Amino acid sequence: MTIQKEIPGLELRLGLRPEDVPLLAAAESACFSDPWPQAAFQAELDNPYCFYLLAFVDGELAGYIGGVALYENCDVNNLAVLPQMRRRGIAAALLSGFLEEARRRGAGQVMLEVREHNLPAMHLYRRFGFSACGKRKNYYQNPAEDAVIMVVELC
Repeated sequence: MTIQKEIPGLELRLGLRPEDVPLLAAAESACFSDPWPQAAFQAELDNPYCFYLLAFVDGELAGYIGGVALYENCDVNNLAVLPQMRRRGIAAALLSGFLEEARRRGAGQVMLEVREHNLPAMHLYRRFGFSACGKRKNYYQNPAEDAVIMVVELC
């Protein structure tokens, strides 16, 4: 499945392929202070409940979103946009496509965690109907920080 958006040169692709794993691991390291290792993305290839949406701009990886849809629940594991690609609407395009796919897979609710001081991300999530419903103490490391749990109902 390929989705075209209004962002010049943007292509969204559903599905994680083996050749994507090193790209996602590199992007993860560029975006997060406590990144997932490459082996974690490799393991996602064998998870039938996991799905990823990758954003490419002019053929280069710009970002990705991944999560797990199990029955009526869906969790976002990661959403990342490379620093040089930010503020173009790529995160919004990824989140929109992810929610569409979660709904297609039968999810009635999507949940995620976000660093409590990541106000730009929380603003994005609120634009898509997410609301805060709790906290996870010391969820993040490097630096240690609480996570805000956010959820959106799809039905």
